[in-house]
Amino acid sequence: MPTYFFGMEVLAGTCRAPRTGRAAERASHTLFRVLEAKQDSFVQPGGGSADAPARAPRRSRTTSRKPASDGGEDSDGDDPALAELVSTLIERIAAMSRPAIPVSNDLWDVAHVAAYFKRSESVVRERIVCTPSFPVAIKIPTGTGRSHALWAAQEVIDWALKQRVRETA
Repeated sequence: MPTYFFGMEVLAGTCRAPRTGRAAERASHTLFRVLEAKQDSFVQPGGGSADAPARAPRRSRTTSRKPASDGGEDSDGDDPALAELVSTLIERIAAMSRPAIPVSNDLWDVAHVAAYFKRSESVVRERIVCTPSFPVAIKIPTGTGRSHALWAAQEVIDWALKQRVRETA
């Protein structure tokens, strides 16, 4: 059973990217803020407990870092394991980011069409896609005999714009 962590589907230790670029960006920013807050809680007196005083807002970010000390922690006082975890998460987020495909070349499945029309997937399957004037589906062979229907995004948008109701005066 999948679990959701800030918009990303986590399945047995692997992450699957959110469906849209905007959702991926939102998830990465949220994850960054959580990790930053976690890091600040390690630095706060009291270790981030409820009775610790509120942290003053950060005035400015600096890009220069102090050289690492010889101790088991880096220059900011962070645990090396935490720093390794952060770098691993950053690598996974970068790997999940996909380049945006232009609408003129994109193919949409039922979920994308439903999101565009702001309807449920079942309504799209039962009422919209089966309309005779709706664009013809593209079915890419998978070798297993089953394929999911895809539609050219630009054709779906053009069809939707043709459905405008004209008022007669």
